[in-house]
Amino acid sequence: MRGLKQARERRGVTRRQLSEATGIPVATIKTWELGYREAGIDKAAIVADALGCPVSELVGDVEVPDDAVVYAYARLSKEDKAKVAAFIAGLQAAKR
Repeated sequence: MRGLKQARERRGVTRRQLSEATGIPVATIKTWELGYREAGIDKAAIVADALGCPVSELVGDVEVPDDAVVYAYARLSKEDKAKVAAFIAGLQAAKR
């Protein structure tokens, strides 16, 4: 998340505070900020929600779906996420 550090610092939030607000370990947040790893869209939605910003502010120029959809998806159970994935696969197969 290229914009995570800037978004966090603009809001005066420390890594530890963000960790406590999201349940994501400080070390993980640091690896995202340094670009060693990329967060999944579900984690980006959780972080954006905690910071009160759109996901697009965190990920920069990467095209992301509408924030409301991302937030809703992030809150689904694993079972429901699998159903969404199957639905999308069906739509893609129908296009062929």
